[in-house]
Amino acid sequence: VKDLSVTVDCRMDQVNTEISVVGLENTKYTPVVHVDVYDPEGAKIEPYSKNIVLDPESKSGIYAFEHAINDTKGQWRIVVKDVLSGLTNEAAYELNPQAPRVSRQ
Repeated sequence: VKDLSVTVDCRMDQVNTEISVVGLENTKYTPVVHVDVYDPEGAKIEPYSKNIVLDPESKSGIYAFEHAINDTKGQWRIVVKDVLSGLTNEAAYELNPQAPRVSRQ
């Protein structure tokens, strides 16, 4: 593994994290990454943390989740670790307190 790319897009409460592993293009290896999510105070939020199996051909994938209505507003961090190499990368995003929420009844 040469690099680990992590890009986060947060719209309202929906978080989409694009993850790709670089350097395994000509291998049959299926990348597995561990994702940890940290709140603005730096606490790891276990319900959002998980292992992700990336696509074996593109060596990439998307991890998506929706924040709970009572999650702390502010800057959150997503830390991704490639299980094989131990290489880590992270990205931050803002959970916006001003964004309108969709209400369903």
